[in-house]
Amino acid sequence: MPKIVFKYSSVYDKTFRQFLGDTVKDYPSARKIKNYMENVKKLRVKLEKQTFLLIAKISHLKRKDEQISCYMIGKVRSFSDPLTIRLYKNKNDFIDTLIHELIHQIIIQNREELKEYWKFLRKKFKNDSTVTQNHIVLYAILEELHPLLFKNQKRWKREVKRVSINPDYTKALEILRIEGGEKLKNDLIKRI
Repeated sequence: MPKIVFKYSSVYDKTFRQFLGDTVKDYPSARKIKNYMENVKKLRVKLEKQTFLLIAKISHLKRKDEQISCYMIGKVRSFSDPLTIRLYKNKNDFIDTLIHELIHQIIIQNREELKEYWKFLRKKFKNDSTVTQNHIVLYAILEELHPLLFKNQKRWKREVKRVSINPDYTKALEILRIEGGEKLKNDLIKRI
């Protein structure tokens, strides 16, 4: 099972801090980021093994690394490569974002195995943005994963509401609703 290692890089964080410049007055200090990082380590340990097992079972994809570096920053967007997560007031938002980005990572790591899938997807949803296309199967995986991991549907519904501020994500969720998660996952699995 891979292990997530949370890291703080002053150079990396400073780059984001400078990028934002005067637009953000309350950018967290290095100390605050490091303290946050220590707190979320405890959350990660509880979910790590089960999360990776479920993602692999649902997606039929395997992680190709033993250790995952997760850089912590104060603000800006979280993203998957390199895995970078910002601070969230709500720890559930942190966990949900981390899982979202870990699914992106496993898909990126299996790029070669998924060439046919991406050709199929790009053609089938050619009128949709690349961001939407990249989130279609991700949300199909998350829709199945959330109730298994968190033992209820409320968490999934909350996640849908949280990400629906992004029109590309909303479109991916609409495609999920119309096509159905099982069909979307099968489109992936049969092209691995």
